[in-house]
Amino acid sequence: MKFGLAKEIITPCFKTRIACSGEFDAHYQSVHDDLYVRMLVMDDGRNKTLLAAFDLLFHSPDLNDAVAAYARDAYGICPELCVTGYTHAHTAPAVRGYNPGAETEAYEFFLLERAKACLDKAMNSMSDGTLEYGSYCADFNISRRKKTDEGFRLAPASGRERDTETAVLAVKDSAGAVRGIVVCYACHPVFYPAKTILSAEFPGRVTALLDAKYYGSTSLYFQSAGGDVRPADTVVNGTFGPAFDFSAIDRFAAKIADSVSAFIDGEKTEPLPLCLRGAAGVIRLPVEPKPRAYFEAESARRKNGPDPNARNAEILANEYGTKESEVGLRTNLIRLGGNVCIAAMGGEPCFGVKRIVRDTLPDYRVIFIGYTDSCAYIVSDAERSEGGYEAECHLEYGHLGPFCPGTDSLYREAFKAYGRRIKDLIPPD
Repeated sequence: MKFGLAKEIITPCFKTRIACSGEFDAHYQSVHDDLYVRMLVMDDGRNKTLLAAFDLLFHSPDLNDAVAAYARDAYGICPELCVTGYTHAHTAPAVRGYNPGAETEAYEFFLLERAKACLDKAMNSMSDGTLEYGSYCADFNISRRKKTDEGFRLAPASGRERDTETAVLAVKDSAGAVRGIVVCYACHPVFYPAKTILSAEFPGRVTALLDAKYYGSTSLYFQSAGGDVRPADTVVNGTFGPAFDFSAIDRFAAKIADSVSAFIDGEKTEPLPLCLRGAAGVIRLPVEPKPRAYFEAESARRKNGPDPNARNAEILANEYGTKESEVGLRTNLIRLGGNVCIAAMGGEPCFGVKRIVRDTLPDYRVIFIGYTDSCAYIVSDAERSEGGYEAECHLEYGHLGPFCPGTDSLYREAFKAYGRRIKDLIPPD
């Protein structure tokens, strides 16, 4: 195969608001560490795939569409073979898709231009290499869905099942040197080291550590089913601590990076001959609409404050009749080769959803990527019936209500169809 890797700084050179640190209207005061967009292009001789990872909270789908359109028009990369993910860094700049009105058009333009430059750089450095894949379990996170007498609440839930899989792709050049690493692990970046300081948080530090270890390499971090997990290191005396300093982030990131490098250096990844095929679509998830009066009351109660819930309540109250009673969940499935595939979806998927997708594709080893846009928390029917923050936070994402029962069958139907479409592969010349 041929591969190309690149990264570009996306740290704004002008003031922006911070995505989700708690100071929703405040502009950043300083930069602790730079944010990047990182890209990996792989070519099997017939098709190319693009993996792009942004150090952002997430983004509305228009950025994904713009990147995919540029990749198609400039380099012939099929949009079904493009995955754009977001590391979910809460201390990144505010962008479209969350906290309405906090984004700036200047930064939106800047993001797309840097993304295009990053892809240009990757495509102009294509060289021969090989791909390897492997996965292992890592005990760095903890479920945040704790069952209490009052129901499920956002608190440490020791012993509750969660996504502990770390999926690793290692790209090596013709001399066998590691030139690129893709890490996929589920964990909310919520150390909150400072409310008005920009940072890529622990995913950015993981990639920096891996790039430093493997000279000349570029690493990408993707979130897996991270909707219901937090770093285990944020638990203090049985509760989640309010904030931690950057040294805590550094220690946590080092644990992940060290485990990844030990896995690669221990030759636990397996060669994966690249042979690409993809499928994509939108799953329409119906919601149970709340009455307009609910949003009017929420808007009045929150008094049009700076947080997304206040702004969304006002928008939903004023534009109630124009809002759809469903959420479009963008999904795609990319077969990399052999029985290894990438299943990707928007929103913040919880572990129950990953389990459904994985069980729907029993013939494949599935690399599950979430956070490819900012649509909603994505829950299974079981998680919905349990309730709790992830199942009931429709207001935060500007939806009329929580999901209706029956989402599990919609996930299965879509990924079964994708599985049929990627089944038969034509080997490259």
